This record gives sequence, structure tokens and C-alpha cells, in this order.
Amino acid sequence: MLKLILDGVETEVPDYATVQQTCFVWQRDIMGGGGMRALIALSAIMLLCVPAIAEAQGVGSHIRRDTDAPRDLDSNDPGVAERAANAFARCTADRRGPLARTLLAMPYRSEEQSDRAGRLLRGTEECMNDIGFQLRADTPTLLGGMAEHYLRVFYDDADLAAVSGLTEESIAELGLTPRNAPEFIGLCAARANPAAIRAFVSTEPASDDEAEALGAVVPLLGPCVPEGETVRLDRRSVRSIAAVGLYRALAAAEAAE
Repeated sequence: MLKLILDGVETEVPDYATVQQTCFVWQRDIMGGGGMRALIALSAIMLLCVPAIAEAQGVGSHIRRDTDAPRDLDSNDPGVAERAANAFARCTADRRGPLARTLLAMPYRSEEQSDRAGRLLRGTEECMNDIGFQLRADTPTLLGGMAEHYLRVFYDDADLAAVSGLTEESIAELGLTPRNAPEFIGLCAARANPAAIRAFVSTEPASDDEAEALGAVVPLLGPCVPEGETVRLDRRSVRSIAAVGLYRALAAAEAAE
């Protein structure tokens, strides 16, 4: 069976199905839901179906393959899909800089942010080569990967004391006051140990290095949960919240200089 997994929803087609039949099933089952899932599904379908159909018709694809793009398209290893989705998010931030920064400045996982994500995903055809065959993608993955890109490109050598030294007064002055629980946790953890956060989000997703770095981040989370809130987190959501929190703090501190 050929399988595509998007935002927790998966669809399969028989091995004997034609390329056209396969793409039709994916479009019907996954894109029919609309919203962010449909937008990411469109990216995956364009990546997988358009070049395949063109090759079947004897016409070459114009999409340039990234030398770092995952090659094992038949792998069922979820780590391959995670790393592919992370690579796509970082590439999107690189190609769509102004829109990506605007998206990251919006309330984390807000309806407005999800709606604006559709505009950001347009024009990222080259980035689609960074997605593996079995795709796992959701809004936190996209946001976290984009934040990671900016942390690596613009803030790799940034003075983390600017984050650990933030006070409640300076947070308000910089416009960093959290607007929801994930933003509160992300900023709180970044202030508590920005070096641990940077080390964690600099690792390869779903790797042994990530698991080891996560060990230094987990103790930061408990004290950072807002009083009265119940928050469910897993490794991927922690990575996204942490990356966005550290990025926003460093970006705000830089803008205030």
C-alpha cells in the first residue's frame, strides 16, 4: 500500500493503482477536509503526483531536487517524515521570509495564523522536494521549523543573556506578553535556560541527539505551565513551542537595540 499521512489522517491506495488513481484518492480523502490540512496536502500532491505523471508521459519535471532532500521515499520510519517536514518548514521560511516572520508574530496556533499560513505556502514549489513520501505535517511543525531556520541563520551567535535577563517590565515593553498558554510556556522556558532551548531545537528531529537535549528541557516545563491550565505536550509540540518562544524573544530584543 502507498500511504500519505497528514495531520494525523492517513489514506492508502492499492499497490496496483495507477499514478492518476493514486493522486485522485489522496486528493479526495485528504484535501476534502479543507483548512491547513488541505493546503499542506496540496503541497504533497504537487510534489508526488505532478512529477510522477509527467515522467509517465515522457515529460521531465522542472522542480529542482535539493541535495539534502530525503531520498528514502518508501520508508515507514516516522523520523524520516519528521525530518522532511522540518526541512520543508525551514525552506519555506527561507523562501518566504516576510510572510513567515509575520506568521510567527501572530498568536500561536490562532485561527488568524492558520488562515494566513495558506498565503505563505504559495510559491514554495522548490521546497516541496524536501518532503518525504510519507508526510507528517501540522501547524506546530511548520511554525517550529520556520523559527528554527531564523534561529540558525540570524541568531546562531546571539547573546542569550538578552533572553535570560528579560523582566516582566521589559517583556511588556517589547510586546512579548504571552497571549496564550503555549506562548507563556515557550517564553518562560527560554528565559529559564535559553542555552538548553537552543541546543534542543538545533538537533535533528527524531534523533538520539534530540532525545538527549530534550532531557535538559523537560525540567523547565513544569514551572512554566500557567496556573490553572492543563497542557498536553509531546516531544514535537515542545520543540515547536520552544523554538518559537526563543525566536520571538531574540527577535524582539534585537529590534529594541
